Amino acid sequence: MMKNILGIVLIVVLGACQDSYNGFVLKGNLQNAEDGMIYLTYVDSLGQPVMDSVWMKDGKFEFRGGINEPTEVYLQQELENRSVMKNCFVNFWIEPTEMKLEFSNENWKDFVLTGSVTQEEAQELARLLKPMTDEIQILSEAYQKEKDRDQAEHIKAQMAPISEQMSQVIWRFVSEHPDSYVSAQQLFYKINT
Repeated sequence: MMKNILGIVLIVVLGACQDSYNGFVLKGNLQNAEDGMIYLTYVDSLGQPVMDSVWMKDGKFEFRGGINEPTEVYLQQELENRSVMKNCFVNFWIEPTEMKLEFSNENWKDFVLTGSVTQEEAQELARLLKPMTDEIQILSEAYQKEKDRDQAEHIKAQMAPISEQMSQVIWRFVSEHPDSYVSAQQLFYKINT
């Protein structure tokens, strides 16, 4: 009798563990790519850092892993094949589901990921911030090149209102997306800066 009860308890516990585990499948297609290793770095469902690698053949690759919630990941190509100019590195949000990633070897940042609602939210925020980030980028480059200290300070002062405008856009996004992992990430950044 006791063995039967233990057996039933064990089956229920194992069943509960299986229900709480979710995985992801990320199928990728990198156009104009040479065969080689590609790496995906993330934190798994157990809170452990993972650097997974797969062989990419004809630009096609597939990653599988265990996550229980939306997770930000970093994808990069084999180090020997990377160059600063090619910019063979990208980060994005995956979810415990099947997703498809399409991008070109010429511009990794211009990727299309289907199947991740969290990535869609991140892209929405990036679109809202783009005019301001473009302005900050131009001013930043001018600031770095400027030799005259007074002129450099004048350029720096022009960035402050743009940064404030960006903060307002982020706060509006957070209030409109209170359950988003992107919102949580933005709040984390605000607290730690």
